[in-house]
Amino acid sequence: MTSIVVVDEEQSHRPLLVEEMSNAGYEVTTAGEGELAKALLNLRQPAMVFVNPDMNGKESFELLEKLRRDDADIAFVVTAPSHMANDDWLSKPDGYFV
Repeated sequence: MTSIVVVDEEQSHRPLLVEEMSNAGYEVTTAGEGELAKALLNLRQPAMVFVNPDMNGKESFELLEKLRRDDADIAFVVTAPSHMANDDWLSKPDGYFV
């Protein structure tokens, strides 16, 4: 089964993406912060990583730099609230979070 890692510090932000990707047949693991995500990347060797750029400090951007530098074969998707999204980011739908 293909592995995906979802990285978002807000626990309430992860379930819909986890559910959708699990239903599509992916093995999904989540992380709430960058250091755990880095460990999961080494452990799981996922095919794709979903990253929220709005995490504390520079964690998300450090994680993206690591992906680009060390794991060139891993695809990554930057997720963001619709007010932050641009053409290269996957926008979370308005009203997504309760």
